[in-house]
Amino acid sequence: VVMTDMRNFTALGESYGEAGVEDFTKVMNSYMTALSIPILKNDGTLIKFIGDASLHIHGAPIDDADHAYRAVKTALEMIEAVKGFNDELAALGKPPVGMGAGVNTGEIVVGNIGAKSKFGYDVLGDPVSLAARLESQTKGYGVLMIISDNTAKLVEGKFPLWELDNIAVKGKTEPVRIFAIEQETEQHRAFLSAYYEGKWTTALKMVPLCKNASPEMEHYYDKMAERLSEGVPKVWNGYYVATSK
Repeated sequence: VVMTDMRNFTALGESYGEAGVEDFTKVMNSYMTALSIPILKNDGTLIKFIGDASLHIHGAPIDDADHAYRAVKTALEMIEAVKGFNDELAALGKPPVGMGAGVNTGEIVVGNIGAKSKFGYDVLGDPVSLAARLESQTKGYGVLMIISDNTAKLVEGKFPLWELDNIAVKGKTEPVRIFAIEQETEQHRAFLSAYYEGKWTTALKMVPLCKNASPEMEHYYDKMAERLSEGVPKVWNGYYVATSK
């Protein structure tokens, strides 16, 4: 399951104003087209666009043994597609946008779902909700894509995996380890060990070294440093409990 959401949607919409709603609609259609290309190219099934968000799956209605690999590959290509879309916006003198993606793997219900008078091909299940929750956490970790441990286990060796955290997303009590597609460093593993063990002062002191070893993950460490600066919670069981979706 792959869930995406546009970043900077509000600023883009405001740049058109009420009088430019038709032009704004054309631009949004162009954005959705850009996202749909890698989905279809990688045999994904586009379920729906929800405003500026998108939901698609791999592995149904046609079985695909490499569904997890294709999901991650597609999400990465969608992120690249947004960069091309931004070239179009720049030519129009409009502000750039971004995209966050959440990828999860699990057993879900897939098929015709809805009311008797109106139904469509759709998906239901907790793994779908988790994919949406992971996407919403991307900003909080300074990354563009987060994949679950279920997906990570299936793509290990095919993509570099960077463990971000162990988190209980909003509405859940059980934690899930989450990953970005980056190459981990020894410094990062040491940072995570201190973090999970509740040695937040130690972990905070390691941030500059970690950022120097992995400058591409600077935003992630900045976000984690903000959390660590607040001090370890009174109750810490080795995982972070999200307070927002």
